[in-house]
Amino acid sequence: MSSHLDARIEQIVLLAANEVARAVRASIADEVQKVLGAAAPRRRARGAAPTSRRAGASAGRARRGVSQAQVKAVLDYITKNPGKRGEQIRAALKLSAKIGGKILAKLRQTKAVRTKGQKRSTSYSAA
Repeated sequence: MSSHLDARIEQIVLLAANEVARAVRASIADEVQKVLGAAAPRRRARGAAPTSRRAGASAGRARRGVSQAQVKAVLDYITKNPGKRGEQIRAALKLSAKIGGKILAKLRQTKAVRTKGQKRSTSYSAA
């Protein structure tokens, strides 16, 4: 009879520990979401299957490219300030290295700018 009671107590303690752990994880996730805002990942429903991020833009996050307004702003800056390097352009327009690089790559690809130099010493002017 004692072993049955011990087993029942152990089962209750395990269930309680699991509930406490789940509550702590939920609380931490809520705090992280408050700090990060909407950028924090959302929790999926209990028992729900994870979504595939490779299934396309409708399942998971949409791909983030650069907007036409950003491309136009960079091109306008290059037109007014020819001969500037990429890091100078990014600093002047307060762009991150990732976004600034994407914009400059798009401008090079569409031949909207002329380049002179290589790698970090590449300077840009309007075509």
